Amino acid sequence: MSKGNKDFNYNYLSVLFIYLISIIFLISAFQLKDVGSRVVPIAISIFSIILATIFFLKMRMDQRRRTEEKFDFSGTKTAVKMGIVMLLYVLFTEGVGFYIATPIFLAISMIMLGQKNKKTVFLISILIPLFVWVFFDYMLNLRVPEGIFF
Repeated sequence: MSKGNKDFNYNYLSVLFIYLISIIFLISAFQLKDVGSRVVPIAISIFSIILATIFFLKMRMDQRRRTEEKFDFSGTKTAVKMGIVMLLYVLFTEGVGFYIATPIFLAISMIMLGQKNKKTVFLISILIPLFVWVFFDYMLNLRVPEGIFF
């Protein structure tokens, strides 16, 4: 590749994607009727936009320091597998409910990403849904997708 041509940095597409999803999520949050239910989605949207902006600025600063970087496809297979697992998680959450689908998703994804400690996999898979139940269902009285079993 000649010095005049620059490789495209695909992280810019990621930033654009995060901006789009965050803005859509933010607009959707303002359409919620209950004002109290808007707080967390709005905060998440704004936080995502801030993080995407920081990521964008960091890339711009690193671009000036970088000489030449080759694009590496080594993690593509794992990323595609994780994308499929996430899609299945979303589909199963509607059917079997959050509290059954989430521990299964967390365990599968941690194992796929290389977590070898079975105790960690088990604890995270149980504690995250438990935390969600205590925080959202019990404290805030907000329902999560319950599926056919609840």
